[in-house]
Amino acid sequence: MTISRIHRAFARRFGSLARVLAFVLLQSVAAGAFAHASLIETAPADGAMLHSAPSDLSLTFNEPVGPLVFTLLLPDGSTQPITQIATIPNGLKAHLPALPLQGSYLFSWRVVSADGHPVGGSTAFSVGVRSAARAGADAGIPAAASTPPLLMAAIWLTRLCLYLALFAGVGAMLFRACFPVMPQPPSGWIRAVLLAGVALLPLALGLQGLDALALPWPALSTWAPWQTALATSYGASLRLMLAALIAAGLAGFAGRRIGAMLSVCAVLLLGAALAASGHAASAPPQWLARPTVFLHAVSIVAWAGSLLPLLRLLRGARDATALLRFSRVIPWVLALLLISGAILALLQLDGVSTLWSTAYGRVLSAKLALVLVLLGVAALNRYALTGGVRRGDARARLWMRRLIGIELALVAMVLALVSVWRFTPPPRAVAAMSAMPVTVQLHAQKAMVDLTLTPQRDRRIGVKLFVQGHDFGMLDAKEVMVEFSNPALGIEPLRKDARPGAEMSNWTMDPVALPAPGRWHVRVDVLISDFEREQLDKDIDIAF
Repeated sequence: MTISRIHRAFARRFGSLARVLAFVLLQSVAAGAFAHASLIETAPADGAMLHSAPSDLSLTFNEPVGPLVFTLLLPDGSTQPITQIATIPNGLKAHLPALPLQGSYLFSWRVVSADGHPVGGSTAFSVGVRSAARAGADAGIPAAASTPPLLMAAIWLTRLCLYLALFAGVGAMLFRACFPVMPQPPSGWIRAVLLAGVALLPLALGLQGLDALALPWPALSTWAPWQTALATSYGASLRLMLAALIAAGLAGFAGRRIGAMLSVCAVLLLGAALAASGHAASAPPQWLARPTVFLHAVSIVAWAGSLLPLLRLLRGARDATALLRFSRVIPWVLALLLISGAILALLQLDGVSTLWSTAYGRVLSAKLALVLVLLGVAALNRYALTGGVRRGDARARLWMRRLIGIELALVAMVLALVSVWRFTPPPRAVAAMSAMPVTVQLHAQKAMVDLTLTPQRDRRIGVKLFVQGHDFGMLDAKEVMVEFSNPALGIEPLRKDARPGAEMSNWTMDPVALPAPGRWHVRVDVLISDFEREQLDKDIDIAF
């Protein structure tokens, strides 16, 4: 009766659980507009004034990235594609052509982050003088990365189906190798699942290419998206997934010893595939992150992949030897799963509050809730029903089959949540984005100021200024003062004097300690001469 009541409770609440999952999915996907890789610095720096043209431009990010599209906007308004790109630690270096023109250049970049999400932006520098460059959109510069909703849904669904095929197919072959009670060759449903996984790989590759290059759907008929996707870290993951599916398929037609070796090889290849890309694998320190992702994936295959074979073995009055052996091994697998998962969560989170304050954290919280329910159902099977199945109790066998069906549904829901992480940056990446410098331009009748604010530790903001005349020419100012105020918080103006840098028009000042993030009113006073003073002000969102 106790088991019956539990089953009815699951039946009543399963619809509510699915609705909660759908809400988390929608909320998290809606937050997917965040960039996943964060630009930390550029060389030359954004807005830099140079005496001579640079030969290279480097971009440094908070994690490894792959090159996609790079374009240079020249002072005369023309554009030139940049194709010579080299990889550097956590970044890229672009080799620039000869730049004979003086004026302002805009370098537009589009890269792919560790989880396959495209990220775009631009950085500017000037040679000799500053010129009023046209906006990137007007000049044919690619816009920042943004995945259309329909493509986002297709990527999520394809990734979910691919995960289901991989874990079910490869996991079933591992179960068959460890507990040789299944038919030889493997059942038709295992072959069908493996073939479905192979069929999904090209679709996942093409969708990745469309997203990477921001191409329309008809571009799937061209080679560009496929070639680009193959060159990304996600392309490497898909190749390893293909190898895992092939190894699992061959294992079904080999002898018992060779088949077992191929099944284990398939599991190892799948673990390597999931560790080859993604935010979890690229989290620092990578010497810990990648092996942990590998172990986490292997433990998922061993647990989740065994559920369908167990369900089929429980039909009728079959021998329960495999079930008993599985029940003795699975606690160790679950221990590895939980330990590796905890390590990955610690690497990705930026504090306990991020579990509910970020999209990534909310997905993780929902996943943890589902995993807890899964563990409860598994414990019920292990400790309340396994003994009855061993004694040949048909009722215990029936209830175990029902609860395994619930486990399968919960696993599918967990994988649906995991697939959302393709669109949600982890808190460590969000923290890196909030620490990115913010550059704004202030205008007045006789002066212009490029103001760069760089968040630092202890709620301090680094301040740099580039002061120029209204005609973009150099301006040898007498004094520069910066004032911060926040009327909404009742904070009176905080004034600091800037000091001139080594080069004309460059000014800097000691870091400013601000009591809180938010929208601050920033005013810059420029003393042009003993008789002329310009005041430039703007409201700026400051995060740290």
